[in-house]
Amino acid sequence: MSYDRHAARAFVELRFGPKWTYISTVRTFIQNFLAITLEDKIKADKVSMAVSELVENAVKYSNQEDTFLRLEEPPDTNTIEVVVSNNAAEEQAQQLLGFVTEMDKLPPLEAYMQMMRLSAERQDGKSQLGLARIRYEANATLNVTYENGLVTVRANFKLA
Repeated sequence: MSYDRHAARAFVELRFGPKWTYISTVRTFIQNFLAITLEDKIKADKVSMAVSELVENAVKYSNQEDTFLRLEEPPDTNTIEVVVSNNAAEEQAQQLLGFVTEMDKLPPLEAYMQMMRLSAERQDGKSQLGLARIRYEANATLNVTYENGLVTVRANFKLA
């Protein structure tokens, strides 16, 4: 069975250089797009927050001038899928893969609470809360892959 992305009810693709100034603009755009697309404003806000966190990570850890974002609502799935890709060094990608694997071993709330405790103890200013926050607050499932220098994070959100 092939998938026709044009059959998706809602569909957005953005490609941009990793610049910090784009993060709030992308969040506002996605939030406005979802406010029109979704009836549930709370869900729209949660997905927008997650997109912002994912784009921030892509900008922060990208090692080249290309960040890709795709948001779609595949037909008959009652979900929204957000995909964010960026180029990254293998070492950073492997750290991310390990982090997500460990985080998935815990229930979302427990992983989030653990990351908040660890964040408070960190001296380097990096909270590393974003993915745990997405998983818990937005009730998303996360999948991370690394292939040919490209890190891809997929977040799936149930709409009902």
